[in-house]
Amino acid sequence: MKLPKLLLFLLAFSIFSCTKKEGQTTFKFGVWTTADAKKSDADYTKEFKKYKDGGIDEVLINTSTDPKLLKRLVPLATKEGLKVHAWIMAMNRPGDSIALQH
Repeated sequence: MKLPKLLLFLLAFSIFSCTKKEGQTTFKFGVWTTADAKKSDADYTKEFKKYKDGGIDEVLINTSTDPKLLKRLVPLATKEGLKVHAWIMAMNRPGDSIALQH
């Protein structure tokens, strides 16, 4: 009697385990770029559009710890549908006397 119940349980388990799982995350593609304050907004818009059209989902922007440049670029990237991550170098900062003390 236990064997048919076990087989029925295993059959039900295998059927339900084959269904599509909701909420699965999909893989995201990202790119890392170093910002240049001399580039125009139009140049950056073109660059971010190229990333999105090429299948890139996220961009990591290195602004060399310049918050004003990051503030300028974030709206341009998000307008093109990219998720933005601020890339802030916290190590290897020659010339930064405060960082070198720690």
